[in-house]
Amino acid sequence: MKVLKKIKSLIMRYGPMMTTCEKAHAFIDDYLAGELPAKSRRVFELHIRLCGECHAYLDHYREAIQMGQSYFHDQPDEACELLPDELSRAILSTNIDSHP
Repeated sequence: MKVLKKIKSLIMRYGPMMTTCEKAHAFIDDYLAGELPAKSRRVFELHIRLCGECHAYLDHYREAIQMGQSYFHDQPDEACELLPDELSRAILSTNIDSHP
């Protein structure tokens, strides 16, 4: 297993068409919206397959979106207006990257 981890690490670091975790996180919204160009989508998907941390991050991101959508789907339109602007801006500006 240690050999496989070492190979995976080398591929992640030096492999062609690889991206950093930070760049992968920047692609998430466009990826989920189906708006990434084909080459960028392939790079993103390869990174997600090889990086367990980013794979988990993407899963949690999807879950958060689904929870938010289900909450607001069940609420009247006025519920969206109840979220203070300051809180909205703080949420949108948060950088959740927790690893390199």
